[in-house]
Amino acid sequence: MSKSLYFTSPDKEKTVMELLRERDINISAPCGGFGSCGKCKIKLEGELSPLTEIEKSRLTESEIKNGVRLACRVYPEGDFIAYLSESVGFSVLTDNNLSGKPVGTSVATGWGIGVDIGTTTVAVYLCSMEEGTAVDVKSFVNPQTSYGADVISRLSYIREQRNGLQTLQKQIITAIDEAVKSFGKEISYLAFAGNTVMQHISAGIDPSGIAVAPFTPTTLFGYELNSADIGLCCNNVPVWFMPCAASYVGGDILSGLCACGADMADGLTLYLDIGTNGEIALGDKNGFTTCATAAGPAFEGAGIECGSPGVEGAINKIKIENGKANFETIGGFPPVGICGSALIDLTAELLRNGIVDETGFMEENFNLTDDGRLYLSPKDIRQLQLAKAAIAAGIDTLLIKTGKKESDVDRVILAGGFGSFIDRKSAALIGLIPAALESKITAVGNASGAGAVKWLTDSYFRESLNALNEKTDYIELSSDPVFSERFMERMFFE
Repeated sequence: MSKSLYFTSPDKEKTVMELLRERDINISAPCGGFGSCGKCKIKLEGELSPLTEIEKSRLTESEIKNGVRLACRVYPEGDFIAYLSESVGFSVLTDNNLSGKPVGTSVATGWGIGVDIGTTTVAVYLCSMEEGTAVDVKSFVNPQTSYGADVISRLSYIREQRNGLQTLQKQIITAIDEAVKSFGKEISYLAFAGNTVMQHISAGIDPSGIAVAPFTPTTLFGYELNSADIGLCCNNVPVWFMPCAASYVGGDILSGLCACGADMADGLTLYLDIGTNGEIALGDKNGFTTCATAAGPAFEGAGIECGSPGVEGAINKIKIENGKANFETIGGFPPVGICGSALIDLTAELLRNGIVDETGFMEENFNLTDDGRLYLSPKDIRQLQLAKAAIAAGIDTLLIKTGKKESDVDRVILAGGFGSFIDRKSAALIGLIPAALESKITAVGNASGAGAVKWLTDSYFRESLNALNEKTDYIELSSDPVFSERFMERMFFE
Protein backbone atom coordinates (compact mmCIF):
# COMPACT_ATOMS: atom_id res chain seq x y z
CA MET A 1 0.00 0.00 0.00
CA SER A 2 1.18 3.54 -0.70
CA LYS A 3 -0.10 7.07 -0.77
CA SER A 4 0.59 9.77 -3.30
CA LEU A 5 2.18 13.12 -2.55
CA TYR A 6 2.07 15.81 -5.26
CA PHE A 7 4.78 18.44 -5.68
CA THR A 8 3.94 21.39 -7.91
CA SER A 9 6.54 24.01 -8.84
CA PRO A 10 9.14 22.50 -6.49
CA ASP A 11 12.48 24.08 -5.68
CA LYS A 12 14.76 22.61 -8.35
CA GLU A 13 17.88 23.23 -6.24
CA LYS A 14 16.79 20.72 -3.60
CA THR A 15 16.81 16.93 -3.75
CA VAL A 16 13.59 14.96 -3.35
CA MET A 17 14.82 13.96 0.12
CA GLU A 18 15.19 17.61 1.13
CA LEU A 19 11.71 18.41 -0.21
CA LEU A 20 10.24 15.49 1.75
CA ARG A 21 11.97 16.66 4.92
CA GLU A 22 10.40 20.09 4.49
CA ARG A 23 7.03 18.36 4.73
CA ASP A 24 8.15 16.46 7.86
CA ILE A 25 8.36 13.19 5.94
CA ASN A 26 11.40 11.15 6.86
CA ILE A 27 12.58 8.10 4.95
CA SER A 28 15.45 5.80 5.83
CA ALA A 29 18.86 7.28 5.04
CA PRO A 30 21.56 5.53 7.11
CA CYS A 31 24.34 7.36 5.26
CA GLY A 32 22.72 10.73 5.97
CA GLY A 33 21.77 11.39 2.36
CA PHE A 34 25.15 11.05 0.64
CA GLY A 35 24.18 8.27 -1.74
CA SER A 36 26.41 5.58 -0.28
CA CYS A 37 23.86 3.33 1.43
CA GLY A 38 21.22 3.05 -1.30
CA LYS A 39 18.42 2.77 1.27
CA CYS A 40 16.34 5.86 0.47
CA LYS A 41 14.45 4.17 -2.34
CA ILE A 42 11.16 5.78 -3.36
CA LYS A 43 8.87 5.50 -6.37
CA LEU A 44 8.58 8.77 -8.29
CA GLU A 45 6.76 9.97 -11.40
CA GLY A 46 7.10 13.26 -13.23
CA GLU A 47 9.78 15.63 -14.41
CA LEU A 48 12.97 14.46 -12.71
CA SER A 49 16.73 14.64 -13.23
CA PRO A 50 18.34 11.72 -15.11
CA LEU A 51 19.56 8.63 -13.30
CA THR A 52 22.95 9.13 -11.67
CA GLU A 53 25.74 6.55 -11.77
CA ILE A 54 25.20 5.94 -8.06
CA GLU A 55 21.54 5.14 -8.68
CA LYS A 56 22.42 2.79 -11.54
CA SER A 57 24.74 0.88 -9.19
CA ARG A 58 22.26 0.77 -6.28
CA LEU A 59 18.99 0.02 -8.06
CA THR A 60 17.94 -3.18 -9.82
CA GLU A 61 16.70 -3.20 -13.39
CA SER A 62 13.20 -3.95 -12.11
CA GLU A 63 13.30 -1.02 -9.68
CA ILE A 64 14.49 1.37 -12.37
CA LYS A 65 11.75 0.11 -14.71
CA ASN A 66 9.13 0.79 -12.01
CA GLY A 67 10.26 4.35 -11.35
CA VAL A 68 12.21 3.76 -8.14
CA ARG A 69 14.88 6.36 -7.41
CA LEU A 70 17.22 7.32 -4.57
CA ALA A 71 15.62 10.32 -2.88
CA CYS A 72 18.99 11.84 -1.98
CA ARG A 73 20.30 11.76 -5.57
CA VAL A 74 17.33 12.94 -7.66
CA TYR A 75 16.29 16.55 -8.29
CA PRO A 76 12.97 17.77 -9.66
CA GLU A 77 12.90 19.40 -13.08
CA GLY A 78 9.19 20.18 -12.80
CA ASP A 79 6.09 18.78 -11.11
CA PHE A 80 6.31 15.23 -9.76
CA ILE A 81 4.53 12.64 -7.61
CA ALA A 82 6.12 10.71 -4.73
CA TYR A 83 4.56 7.40 -3.73
CA LEU A 84 5.06 6.85 -0.02
CA SER A 85 4.83 3.36 1.41
CA GLU A 86 2.48 2.96 4.33
CA SER A 87 4.51 2.52 7.49
CA VAL A 88 5.04 -1.02 8.68
CA GLY A 89 5.34 -2.21 12.23
CA PHE A 90 8.75 -1.71 13.81
CA SER A 91 10.04 -4.04 16.49
CA VAL A 92 11.01 -1.73 19.35
CA LEU A 93 11.91 -3.43 22.60
CA THR A 94 10.19 -1.74 25.53
CA ASP A 95 10.14 -4.56 28.08
CA ASN A 96 12.82 -5.61 30.55
CA ASN A 97 13.30 -8.45 32.98
CA LEU A 98 14.80 -6.43 35.80
CA SER A 99 13.69 -7.11 39.33
CA GLY A 100 14.95 -7.58 42.83
CA LYS A 101 16.64 -4.22 43.43
CA PRO A 102 15.64 -2.48 46.68
CA VAL A 103 12.93 0.10 46.21
CA GLY A 104 12.87 3.38 48.08
CA THR A 105 9.98 5.69 48.76
CA SER A 106 7.98 7.24 45.92
CA VAL A 107 9.35 10.52 44.64
CA ALA A 108 6.08 12.34 43.98
CA THR A 109 2.46 11.86 43.06
CA GLY A 110 0.84 12.31 39.68
CA TRP A 111 1.96 11.28 36.23
CA GLY A 112 5.51 11.17 34.93
CA ILE A 113 7.11 10.40 31.57
CA GLY A 114 10.26 8.32 31.22
CA VAL A 115 11.97 8.43 27.82
CA ASP A 116 14.68 6.19 26.41
CA ILE A 117 16.10 8.13 23.45
CA GLY A 118 17.96 5.63 21.31
CA THR A 119 19.85 6.50 18.16
CA THR A 120 17.52 4.21 16.19
CA THR A 121 14.40 3.81 18.34
CA VAL A 122 12.63 5.71 21.11
CA ALA A 123 10.43 4.42 23.94
CA VAL A 124 8.16 6.75 25.93
CA TYR A 125 6.74 5.41 29.21
CA LEU A 126 3.75 6.79 31.12
CA CYS A 127 4.40 6.31 34.83
CA SER A 128 2.27 6.49 37.94
CA MET A 129 4.85 8.06 40.23
CA GLU A 130 2.93 7.25 43.39
CA GLU A 131 2.46 3.57 42.49
CA GLY A 132 6.00 3.32 41.15
CA THR A 133 5.11 1.64 37.85
CA ALA A 134 4.92 2.27 34.12
CA VAL A 135 1.32 1.84 33.01
CA ASP A 136 1.64 2.49 29.27
CA VAL A 137 4.31 2.88 26.61
CA LYS A 138 4.64 4.28 23.09
CA SER A 139 7.58 3.37 20.88
CA PHE A 140 8.72 4.53 17.46
CA VAL A 141 11.67 4.92 15.13
CA ASN A 142 13.80 7.93 15.95
CA PRO A 143 12.86 10.37 13.16
CA GLN A 144 16.47 11.56 13.05
CA THR A 145 17.37 8.35 11.18
CA SER A 146 16.54 10.23 7.99
CA TYR A 147 19.65 12.30 8.70
CA GLY A 148 21.97 9.34 9.30
CA ALA A 149 22.03 5.97 11.04
CA ASP A 150 24.57 6.88 13.72
CA VAL A 151 25.59 9.76 15.96
CA ILE A 152 28.60 10.60 13.77
CA SER A 153 26.29 11.29 10.79
CA ARG A 154 24.09 13.50 12.92
CA LEU A 155 27.05 15.36 14.39
CA SER A 156 28.21 16.00 10.82
CA TYR A 157 24.77 17.31 9.89
CA ILE A 158 24.80 19.70 12.84
CA ARG A 159 28.30 20.94 12.01
CA GLU A 160 27.71 21.35 8.28
CA GLN A 161 24.10 22.52 7.99
CA ARG A 162 22.70 25.86 8.97
CA ASN A 163 20.19 25.33 11.79
CA GLY A 164 21.17 21.65 11.85
CA LEU A 165 20.83 21.39 15.63
CA GLN A 166 17.42 23.06 15.62
CA THR A 167 16.24 20.73 12.84
CA LEU A 168 17.26 17.56 14.67
CA GLN A 169 15.94 18.80 18.01
CA LYS A 170 12.58 19.57 16.45
CA GLN A 171 12.45 16.06 14.98
CA ILE A 172 12.89 14.26 18.31
CA ILE A 173 10.96 16.66 20.55
CA THR A 174 7.96 16.73 18.21
CA ALA A 175 7.87 12.92 18.17
CA ILE A 176 8.11 12.69 21.96
CA ASP A 177 5.48 15.41 22.28
CA GLU A 178 3.03 13.44 20.16
CA ALA A 179 3.56 10.34 22.28
CA VAL A 180 3.03 12.31 25.51
CA LYS A 181 -0.16 13.91 24.18
CA SER A 182 -1.53 10.50 23.20
CA PHE A 183 -1.58 9.42 26.86
CA GLY A 184 -4.08 12.17 27.68
CA LYS A 185 -2.65 12.87 31.15
CA GLU A 186 -1.41 15.99 32.90
CA ILE A 187 2.31 15.42 33.29
CA SER A 188 4.27 16.76 36.24
CA TYR A 189 7.77 15.34 35.63
CA LEU A 190 9.87 13.84 32.81
CA ALA A 191 13.14 11.90 32.76
CA PHE A 192 15.30 11.48 29.64
CA ALA A 193 17.94 8.77 29.18
CA GLY A 194 20.02 8.58 26.02
CA ASN A 195 23.57 8.63 24.76
CA THR A 196 25.43 11.87 25.26
CA VAL A 197 24.80 13.14 21.72
CA MET A 198 21.08 12.32 21.83
CA GLN A 199 20.71 14.11 25.16
CA HIS A 200 22.50 17.18 23.81
CA ILE A 201 20.26 17.30 20.75
CA SER A 202 17.08 16.78 22.80
CA ALA A 203 18.09 19.60 25.13
CA GLY A 204 18.98 21.90 22.22
CA ILE A 205 22.62 22.04 23.34
CA ASP A 206 25.34 22.02 20.68
CA PRO A 207 27.20 18.65 20.72
CA SER A 208 29.75 19.61 18.04
CA GLY A 209 32.69 19.31 20.43
CA ILE A 210 32.03 15.59 20.70
CA ALA A 211 32.81 15.12 17.00
CA VAL A 212 36.50 16.05 17.08
CA ALA A 213 39.45 15.44 19.40
CA PRO A 214 39.62 15.85 22.34
CA PHE A 215 35.88 14.90 22.08
CA THR A 216 34.63 17.40 24.63
CA PRO A 217 30.89 17.54 25.39
CA THR A 218 29.28 20.84 26.28
CA THR A 219 27.80 19.17 29.37
CA LEU A 220 27.55 15.78 31.06
CA PHE A 221 24.06 16.59 32.36
CA GLY A 222 22.69 15.22 35.64
CA TYR A 223 20.32 18.16 36.10
CA GLU A 224 16.86 19.44 35.19
CA LEU A 225 15.71 21.69 32.37
CA ASN A 226 12.28 23.27 31.93
CA SER A 227 9.98 21.46 29.50
CA ALA A 228 8.92 24.73 27.86
CA ASP A 229 12.54 25.65 27.16
CA ILE A 230 13.08 22.54 25.03
CA GLY A 231 9.73 22.79 23.24
CA LEU A 232 7.61 20.17 24.99
CA CYS A 233 3.87 20.61 25.34
CA CYS A 234 3.96 20.05 29.11
CA ASN A 235 3.78 23.48 30.71
CA ASN A 236 6.79 24.44 32.82
CA VAL A 237 7.52 21.06 34.36
CA PRO A 238 11.01 19.70 35.08
CA VAL A 239 12.80 17.40 32.63
CA TRP A 240 15.64 15.43 34.21
CA PHE A 241 18.56 14.48 31.95
CA MET A 242 20.50 11.44 33.18
CA PRO A 243 24.18 12.01 34.02
CA CYS A 244 26.65 10.93 31.34
CA ALA A 245 30.07 9.40 31.99
CA ALA A 246 31.77 10.83 28.90
CA SER A 247 31.21 11.96 25.32
CA TYR A 248 30.39 8.47 24.14
CA VAL A 249 29.13 6.81 27.33
CA GLY A 250 25.84 8.48 28.09
CA GLY A 251 22.97 8.63 30.50
CA ASP A 252 21.47 5.49 28.98
CA ILE A 253 24.44 3.42 30.22
CA LEU A 254 24.53 4.77 33.78
CA SER A 255 20.75 4.48 33.91
CA GLY A 256 20.89 0.88 32.71
CA LEU A 257 23.73 -0.15 35.01
CA CYS A 258 21.86 1.14 38.01
CA ALA A 259 18.49 -0.28 36.90
CA CYS A 260 19.87 -3.81 36.68
CA GLY A 261 21.65 -3.58 40.05
CA ALA A 262 25.16 -3.92 38.64
CA ASP A 263 26.23 -0.98 40.81
CA MET A 264 25.58 -3.10 43.94
CA ALA A 265 27.01 -6.43 42.74
CA ASP A 266 29.88 -8.12 44.56
CA GLY A 267 31.07 -10.06 41.52
CA LEU A 268 32.53 -8.58 38.35
CA THR A 269 29.95 -7.48 35.76
CA LEU A 270 30.59 -6.94 32.05
CA TYR A 271 27.80 -4.72 30.67
CA LEU A 272 27.27 -4.38 26.93
CA ASP A 273 24.91 -2.12 25.02
CA ILE A 274 25.56 -2.98 21.39
CA GLY A 275 24.29 -0.79 18.58
CA THR A 276 25.72 1.78 16.19
CA ASN A 277 27.86 2.89 19.13
CA GLY A 278 28.90 0.01 21.36
CA GLU A 279 29.14 1.05 25.02
CA ILE A 280 30.92 -1.30 27.42
CA ALA A 281 31.30 -1.19 31.21
CA LEU A 282 33.26 -3.43 33.56
CA GLY A 283 33.08 -3.29 37.35
CA ASP A 284 31.25 -4.04 40.57
CA LYS A 285 29.87 -2.22 43.61
CA ASN A 286 33.16 -0.37 44.01
CA GLY A 287 32.88 1.32 40.62
CA PHE A 288 32.95 0.85 36.86
CA THR A 289 35.36 1.52 34.03
CA THR A 290 33.69 2.30 30.72
CA CYS A 291 34.55 2.75 27.07
CA ALA A 292 32.78 3.14 23.74
CA THR A 293 33.52 1.77 20.29
CA ALA A 294 32.31 3.02 16.94
CA ALA A 295 30.75 -0.27 15.87
CA GLY A 296 28.98 1.32 12.93
CA PRO A 297 25.42 0.68 11.77
CA ALA A 298 25.80 -3.00 10.74
CA PHE A 299 24.17 -4.30 13.93
CA GLU A 300 21.12 -2.16 13.14
CA GLY A 301 20.83 -3.62 9.63
CA ALA A 302 22.23 -0.47 8.01
CA GLY A 303 25.40 -0.51 5.95
CA ILE A 304 24.45 -4.02 4.78
CA GLU A 305 23.40 -4.29 1.13
CA CYS A 306 20.19 -6.18 1.93
CA GLY A 307 20.06 -5.04 5.53
CA SER A 308 16.90 -3.96 7.31
CA PRO A 309 15.92 -2.52 10.68
CA GLY A 310 13.62 -4.63 12.83
CA VAL A 311 10.49 -4.11 10.74
CA GLU A 312 7.81 -6.64 9.90
CA GLY A 313 9.28 -9.00 7.35
CA ALA A 314 12.89 -8.50 8.45
CA ILE A 315 14.75 -11.81 8.63
CA ASN A 316 15.68 -12.29 12.28
CA LYS A 317 16.75 -15.95 12.50
CA ILE A 318 18.65 -18.07 9.97
CA LYS A 319 19.96 -21.62 9.69
CA ILE A 320 21.76 -23.19 6.72
CA GLU A 321 20.78 -26.75 5.82
CA ASN A 322 22.20 -28.52 2.76
CA GLY A 323 23.60 -25.25 1.52
CA LYS A 324 20.21 -23.52 1.60
CA ALA A 325 19.08 -20.78 4.00
CA ASN A 326 16.03 -21.46 6.16
CA PHE A 327 14.88 -18.34 7.95
CA GLU A 328 12.19 -16.72 10.05
CA THR A 329 10.90 -13.18 9.67
CA ILE A 330 9.41 -10.75 12.15
CA GLY A 331 5.67 -11.28 12.19
CA GLY A 332 5.91 -14.08 9.62
CA PHE A 333 5.71 -11.56 6.77
CA PRO A 334 7.45 -12.00 3.38
CA PRO A 335 11.19 -11.24 3.71
CA VAL A 336 12.28 -7.64 3.15
CA GLY A 337 15.86 -7.72 4.43
CA ILE A 338 18.32 -8.94 7.06
CA CYS A 339 18.27 -7.41 10.55
CA GLY A 340 21.24 -7.36 12.92
CA SER A 341 20.51 -10.52 14.88
CA ALA A 342 20.13 -12.52 11.65
CA LEU A 343 23.36 -11.05 10.33
CA ILE A 344 25.20 -12.64 13.25
CA ASP A 345 23.32 -15.92 12.85
CA LEU A 346 24.00 -16.07 9.12
CA THR A 347 27.70 -15.32 9.50
CA ALA A 348 28.01 -18.02 12.16
CA GLU A 349 26.23 -20.48 9.87
CA LEU A 350 28.49 -19.57 6.96
CA LEU A 351 31.53 -20.21 9.17
CA ARG A 352 30.15 -23.57 10.33
CA ASN A 353 29.56 -24.61 6.73
CA GLY A 354 32.96 -23.47 5.48
CA ILE A 355 31.49 -20.85 3.14
CA VAL A 356 33.33 -18.09 5.04
CA ASP A 357 36.81 -18.74 6.43
CA GLU A 358 38.44 -17.35 9.57
CA THR A 359 39.85 -14.37 7.68
CA GLY A 360 36.36 -13.39 6.54
CA PHE A 361 36.90 -14.42 2.92
CA MET A 362 33.77 -15.40 1.00
CA GLU A 363 34.07 -16.00 -2.73
CA GLU A 364 30.69 -14.68 -3.86
CA ASN A 365 27.29 -13.52 -2.64
CA PHE A 366 25.34 -16.02 -0.57
CA ASN A 367 21.72 -15.95 -1.73
CA LEU A 368 18.93 -16.16 0.82
CA THR A 369 16.13 -16.24 -1.75
CA ASP A 370 16.02 -18.31 -4.92
CA ASP A 371 15.68 -15.21 -7.09
CA GLY A 372 18.80 -13.64 -5.60
CA ARG A 373 16.85 -10.61 -4.40
CA LEU A 374 18.13 -11.02 -0.84
CA TYR A 375 21.73 -12.00 -0.25
CA LEU A 376 24.80 -11.46 1.91
CA SER A 377 27.83 -10.10 0.10
CA PRO A 378 31.56 -10.36 0.84
CA LYS A 379 31.47 -6.63 1.53
CA ASP A 380 28.77 -7.21 4.16
CA ILE A 381 31.02 -9.76 5.89
CA ARG A 382 33.75 -7.12 6.10
CA GLN A 383 31.30 -4.64 7.64
CA LEU A 384 30.38 -7.18 10.30
CA GLN A 385 34.06 -7.96 10.92
CA LEU A 386 34.75 -4.29 11.63
CA ALA A 387 31.78 -4.03 13.98
CA LYS A 388 32.45 -7.21 15.92
CA ALA A 389 36.19 -6.46 16.15
CA ALA A 390 35.44 -3.06 17.68
CA ILE A 391 33.24 -4.60 20.40
CA ALA A 392 35.59 -7.51 21.11
CA ALA A 393 38.64 -5.23 21.25
CA GLY A 394 36.80 -2.89 23.61
CA ILE A 395 36.11 -5.79 25.97
CA ASP A 396 39.76 -6.86 25.77
CA THR A 397 40.96 -3.34 26.51
CA LEU A 398 38.81 -2.98 29.62
CA LEU A 399 40.00 -6.33 30.94
CA ILE A 400 43.66 -5.47 30.30
CA LYS A 401 43.44 -1.92 31.69
CA THR A 402 41.73 -3.10 34.89
CA GLY A 403 44.03 -6.09 35.36
CA LYS A 404 41.23 -8.63 34.99
CA LYS A 405 40.86 -11.86 33.01
CA GLU A 406 37.84 -13.36 31.27
CA SER A 407 37.64 -15.93 34.05
CA ASP A 408 37.18 -13.12 36.60
CA VAL A 409 33.89 -12.04 35.01
CA ASP A 410 30.89 -13.35 36.96
CA ARG A 411 28.13 -12.14 34.64
CA VAL A 412 27.67 -10.59 31.22
CA ILE A 413 24.67 -8.29 30.84
CA LEU A 414 23.35 -7.52 27.36
CA ALA A 415 21.18 -4.41 27.38
CA GLY A 416 18.95 -2.97 24.69
CA GLY A 417 16.89 -4.42 21.88
CA PHE A 418 19.76 -5.86 19.86
CA GLY A 419 21.20 -7.66 22.87
CA SER A 420 17.85 -9.27 23.59
CA PHE A 421 17.54 -10.85 20.16
CA ILE A 422 21.02 -12.08 19.30
CA ASP A 423 21.80 -15.76 19.68
CA ARG A 424 24.55 -16.07 22.28
CA LYS A 425 26.09 -19.14 20.59
CA SER A 426 26.32 -17.31 17.27
CA ALA A 427 27.77 -14.23 18.99
CA ALA A 428 30.45 -16.37 20.65
CA LEU A 429 31.23 -18.31 17.47
CA ILE A 430 32.04 -15.19 15.44
CA GLY A 431 34.03 -13.71 18.33
CA LEU A 432 31.69 -10.84 19.19
CA ILE A 433 31.66 -12.03 22.81
CA PRO A 434 34.41 -14.24 24.30
CA ALA A 435 33.41 -17.90 24.03
CA ALA A 436 34.42 -18.43 27.67
CA LEU A 437 31.64 -16.02 28.73
CA GLU A 438 28.80 -17.49 26.66
CA SER A 439 27.19 -19.30 29.61
CA LYS A 440 27.30 -16.15 31.74
CA ILE A 441 25.20 -13.99 29.41
CA THR A 442 21.88 -12.49 30.53
CA ALA A 443 19.76 -10.22 28.34
CA VAL A 444 17.93 -7.57 30.39
CA GLY A 445 16.01 -5.74 27.66
CA ASN A 446 15.51 -2.00 27.80
CA ALA A 447 17.53 -1.22 30.91
CA SER A 448 17.89 2.44 29.95
CA GLY A 449 14.11 2.87 29.80
CA ALA A 450 13.75 1.00 33.08
CA GLY A 451 16.16 3.46 34.64
CA ALA A 452 14.17 6.44 33.38
CA VAL A 453 11.05 4.98 35.00
CA LYS A 454 12.90 4.28 38.24
CA TRP A 455 14.19 7.85 38.37
CA LEU A 456 10.60 9.05 38.33
CA THR A 457 9.34 6.62 40.94
CA ASP A 458 12.09 5.55 43.33
CA SER A 459 14.12 7.70 45.73
CA TYR A 460 16.61 4.87 46.32
CA PHE A 461 17.37 4.70 42.60
CA ARG A 462 18.15 8.42 42.53
CA GLU A 463 20.67 8.00 45.34
CA SER A 464 22.20 4.97 43.65
CA LEU A 465 22.54 6.70 40.29
CA ASN A 466 24.24 9.75 41.75
CA ALA A 467 26.64 7.49 43.67
CA LEU A 468 27.41 5.45 40.55
CA ASN A 469 28.16 8.60 38.60
CA GLU A 470 30.84 9.50 41.13
CA LYS A 471 32.65 6.15 40.79
CA THR A 472 32.60 5.66 37.01
CA ASP A 473 35.75 6.09 34.92
CA TYR A 474 36.17 6.29 31.16
CA ILE A 475 38.86 5.11 28.74
CA GLU A 476 39.11 6.85 25.36
CA LEU A 477 39.84 4.11 22.83
CA SER A 478 40.49 6.19 19.71
CA SER A 479 44.13 6.79 20.63
CA ASP A 480 44.72 3.77 22.86
CA PRO A 481 47.51 1.45 21.56
CA VAL A 482 46.08 -1.56 23.40
CA PHE A 483 42.75 -1.14 21.64
CA SER A 484 44.42 -0.69 18.24
CA GLU A 485 46.44 -3.87 18.66
CA ARG A 486 43.49 -5.91 19.89
CA PHE A 487 41.26 -4.55 17.14
CA MET A 488 43.51 -5.96 14.42
CA GLU A 489 43.66 -9.33 16.18
CA ARG A 490 39.90 -9.46 16.65
CA MET A 491 39.21 -8.95 12.95
CA PHE A 492 39.55 -12.72 12.54
CA PHE A 493 36.59 -14.98 13.22
CA GLU A 494 37.49 -17.24 16.12
